[in-house]
Amino acid sequence: QPQIAEKQAMSRMAEQGISVAQTEYRQATEQVSQARAEVAGKTAAVRDAQSAISAAEAERAQAEAELSSAQSMIANTEAELDAARAQNEYAQAQAERTRSLQRAGAASGEEAQRDTAMAADASAKVRQAQSAVLQAKAEVRAKQSAINKAGAMLKGSQAKLAQMTSDLDGARAGVRVAQAAADTARARIKQAAAGVAQARASEAQSATQKDYAEIRAEVDGVVTQRLISPGTLVNPGQTVLKVAQISPIRLQANVPDTDLEKVRVGTLVSIINKAGTGSALNARITSVAPGVDAASRMGVVEAVVPNTDRRFLPGQYVAMSISTGRQSTALKVPSSAIQWRTKASGSTLSTVSTPSVWVAEPADKGQFTVQSVGVKVGLSGGGFTEITSGLTAGQKVVTIGANTLNDYQTNSGETSAPVAATEAVNLLPTAFAAAPDGTLYVVDRAGVRRIGADGILRDWITFVFAGAEVTLGSPAAVESLRLSTVTAIAVGGDGTIALSTARQSVAISEGTAHPLGKSLGAGGLSFDPSTGDIIAAGRTVGILRRTASGERIVLASAPVTGDWVA
Repeated sequence: QPQIAEKQAMSRMAEQGISVAQTEYRQATEQVSQARAEVAGKTAAVRDAQSAISAAEAERAQAEAELSSAQSMIANTEAELDAARAQNEYAQAQAERTRSLQRAGAASGEEAQRDTAMAADASAKVRQAQSAVLQAKAEVRAKQSAINKAGAMLKGSQAKLAQMTSDLDGARAGVRVAQAAADTARARIKQAAAGVAQARASEAQSATQKDYAEIRAEVDGVVTQRLISPGTLVNPGQTVLKVAQISPIRLQANVPDTDLEKVRVGTLVSIINKAGTGSALNARITSVAPGVDAASRMGVVEAVVPNTDRRFLPGQYVAMSISTGRQSTALKVPSSAIQWRTKASGSTLSTVSTPSVWVAEPADKGQFTVQSVGVKVGLSGGGFTEITSGLTAGQKVVTIGANTLNDYQTNSGETSAPVAATEAVNLLPTAFAAAPDGTLYVVDRAGVRRIGADGILRDWITFVFAGAEVTLGSPAAVESLRLSTVTAIAVGGDGTIALSTARQSVAISEGTAHPLGKSLGAGGLSFDPSTGDIIAAGRTVGILRRTASGERIVLASAPVTGDWVA
């Protein structure tokens, strides 16, 4: 067993290793995905930087072309300015010469006005050419500035491209690192899985070895004998242990041949541990021996009963109370009152015993005179024997010290051999049960009678009777049931009585009646030996508890229905 526990611990550790490796693998794959996403972003940034460089280069080329065109325009405008100046000098000189000729009378005023106008026009062209030169130079400066700006943008885009390229290389390196971690985690998963398989194989091997050392019985039961000591090598087929089945269990009793013929399969029987512990079990006879022992004149009867609670163990002594029949009218006396005597029969030795009882008749001053009276007996059980003839109801019989008496002997209740007398009563039993202390409870048409283990009839259970009805009185409830229909009775270790009739069921505890509900059927009514709860057909039907004030209560385990009136 320790080896198996060790192997199981190793298997659990290996399985935990798989779980850890799988967690690491998931984290590594997430890092790979993040790194690849970063590479994609950096790649897009590189493409954007390259596009920016291309745009800056194109802008600079355009600016350079425009600068060259502007520079060419400066030369043209300067040439035009030189021509305008030359023309202006000529026109000014011509106008001055014409004005001189006009003053000399050699030219007309019209000619002087024309030349003056031409001089003014030439001066205007000079100014226009000068403005064109200035404008061309300004355009050259603007294009030079555009070229400088385009160059700066190109340098910035080139620097950004270099940075983005470096970042992309770093991101790609991160992908490689994350992928390597994922590959390592995947390898760890395989390694851990191999470890789990190895641990499970080792565990299975240990379990197989344990099975070789573990002996399993074919049935549930208890070991009654060990034939082989631990550590001894055994051979196939060799007996190691003897096991007795305990559920179901066979309970057997020896019955005198005079009563054996009255016992049938299915006969009701009440079984109790002979030590007096636990509650009685109501069952039925399952088999009757076909013959009797020649020496003891006893036959074996058997009841096979469920024993899941291990109430009875193999080899344990039990006491059976067997109901061999019912009589509509029965006169019974304690079995201890019956004396079996062998009568003399001349010269032949007689082996025939006849029953008799000592009848006590009142004498003077509380004393009794006894006389032996022959009787015929019928059914017996529970410490009582049926009298079929020889007695009448109301007579008193001796139950203790009967074997010391003589006919017409006078005895008082204070002699050294006390004589106990009890009334012979008519019974019509419908159900009976034995309490753990040996007391027999019998339900007849008159009520519930309590008969002690000594065979003496005790007081009736304190109920209020009214003809065929018995009323169970309590401050909390009043219920009534017809005793002639009682089908099952059980008595608990604390004296609680459970009754079931054809219509309903009730528990009597400390003189108080507690309804349990509908009828619980015939047989199978008992008390749990550990809790004292009432059991019927394998289920709890009554729960016994005591309140904080000490009052004894019985709670029905299911809603109470039926004919009970609260």
